[in-house]
Amino acid sequence: MHLERSKGDLSRRAVMYTLHGLSFREFLQIQGIASWPKIALDDLLARHTELATELTAEVKPLAHLGDYWKYGYYPYFLENTEVYAQKLTETIRLILELDLPAVYGVSYATVDKIKQLLVVLAESVPFKPNVSKLSSMLQATRGSVEVGGANKSRRQIARIEEAYIAADDIEIGYGQKVPLWMFGLLY
Repeated sequence: MHLERSKGDLSRRAVMYTLHGLSFREFLQIQGIASWPKIALDDLLARHTELATELTAEVKPLAHLGDYWKYGYYPYFLENTEVYAQKLTETIRLILELDLPAVYGVSYATVDKIKQLLVVLAESVPFKPNVSKLSSMLQATRGSVEVGGANKSRRQIARIEEAYIAADDIEIGYGQKVPLWMFGLLY
């Protein structure tokens, strides 16, 4: 009760923490499945076939990737995978309803709008952003990695120098087709 009444004062004394999500590599390590090193992006792009061949001899990453996508990003799964969604939802609610107003002075009306936006985004699965529109809004050039399934062709990146396909559902890539799971080894 006292904490609730002193929210305004809390913003001056709050210690900020950032909970970074786990990489696929870290998820595998915490689960005791594999202990793989970080791989630099340049090394990944240059040697992905060799690296994937070496790593998949030890562990089949696609067998674990679905679990990572479902509950592996935040370490809540260590307590119980069955309540991962509930814990994540509660964390988001606490951030929206307590942290944003207390620390950043965000109004409760704005918090309600953010909640509505999150519902719209959650109901829009799979959400496909307009990359061209986002790039122009951010004044950025479109990246040279195209994400797609195992059968994704080079058609969309044919005229782009040093372009790659991050392909889902393949364990070992070839040429400029890099397995999507390998990008989870970057940190």
